[in-house]
Amino acid sequence: MNNTLGFNEHDEREHTEAFLIGMDRLDRLLLSEKVPVPGRPIHALRRIAMARGVVLILGGPERSPTADAVSRWYNEQYGDRLKVDPSPGRAVIIVRSDPLVIRLPLIIGQWDGIADVTKLLPGLTQPMFASLSEGEMQDIVAALPWMQQRFAAIETLPSAIRANLETAILQMTSQSPHFGESRWGSLQFAEKTLKHFLRSKKRTPSNTHDLAALLRRCEAADLPRGMQIILSMIQCDAGVRYAEDSTLDEALAAHHASIDLAAHVARHLVAGAGTDPMVEECDLTDLVLSASFGIEGSHDGNLLFALAMGNGSLRRLLISGQHCDWLRIQLLGSIGRGRHRDERPTFDSGRDIRNAPPRHPLRLLNAHMPPFSFEDYAATDIIQVEAIRAYDDDAHVVLEVDAVGDRLTRLIIWSELVAPLVEMLEDGLADGRTQGLFTHGDPANRDQVAPSNNRD
Repeated sequence: MNNTLGFNEHDEREHTEAFLIGMDRLDRLLLSEKVPVPGRPIHALRRIAMARGVVLILGGPERSPTADAVSRWYNEQYGDRLKVDPSPGRAVIIVRSDPLVIRLPLIIGQWDGIADVTKLLPGLTQPMFASLSEGEMQDIVAALPWMQQRFAAIETLPSAIRANLETAILQMTSQSPHFGESRWGSLQFAEKTLKHFLRSKKRTPSNTHDLAALLRRCEAADLPRGMQIILSMIQCDAGVRYAEDSTLDEALAAHHASIDLAAHVARHLVAGAGTDPMVEECDLTDLVLSASFGIEGSHDGNLLFALAMGNGSLRRLLISGQHCDWLRIQLLGSIGRGRHRDERPTFDSGRDIRNAPPRHPLRLLNAHMPPFSFEDYAATDIIQVEAIRAYDDDAHVVLEVDAVGDRLTRLIIWSELVAPLVEMLEDGLADGRTQGLFTHGDPANRDQVAPSNNRD
């Protein structure tokens, strides 16, 4: 058995040529078995012990000389490559409009949330951090626990899947970045994660890059809903790898959204993992993520809204000037009572919305803003509003719309989107009045148009 190694204890102590040749042969064997470099010393010692039929002591005062000899050989051969990176993962955040890679720490036990971010961001020096605004510091500190939580789940995914995450990071932060390649890396990361989920459920994934189709199949296989709203940030076609028109913002949004999606999937692949609903007690179909509008000039004028919904669909609502003015007053009253904080001034004063989680309402607002054109007026699915009721809850506003044809439509609007909606109503009404519209109707009778049913 000993002869199969080609060296003995004397060769180890003297570091003879026989030992060097034998170790090289043993290391190549481990390489062929795909043993990672950091794990090879322990595997090599195990093979030596088995070949000699002995027990080798690897630590303490009676450490075996063979262990010292093998460790010395590997240190000389590989150096720093033997070091194991305990970090659960890396991600990109924006610091002063530059993409920097944050290396997440391995945390064991209960974390108090305190960390030296300059040690986690190699490109961030102490003087640079000290010169940041309070908002910029808040962005970095706030991003850490969000990413830490998600990478705790992502590290359970196969390394072949996580490699695409690293590709997205490299293509975004290298000296010659290619944001299209980064977006494609994020799509591949999300796509392979969804297909991994389907295989784990004994389903054969289809040969497609369509994330929406894959996610629907995953949801049919019991993956909790809630992630359709971020797919538009990730989805792209293969052509982005060759085009030069992708932006840092698009690459970063895809990167963060793919992390969120992968963590969501990974958590539900772990036995006993809890759900992570995007909105509690609400139907995602009814959730308004963003809106655009135009002025419809017939009669006394209407505002035609295109609403991007939580399930990826688009709804069009035709609302009269009187109803728009009534709704504007109701929402302003709600804001005046201290509800529905407008977070846009917070970000405008120094924070960077690009560092917010991908499912933050304002980030979704930017990602889902629907285009608006004259073709929208000719759509056959327009809902013509006859009456509106508004229900004011702490986290959102619920609008119930009575439409022509005895249709009832419910819309859930996130708190952070209430103020932008008010601005859309005000801008639309103002533009219409300059065109001679919205002139009829007595403002004193607004409450008769659609009585308020606010719940305080």
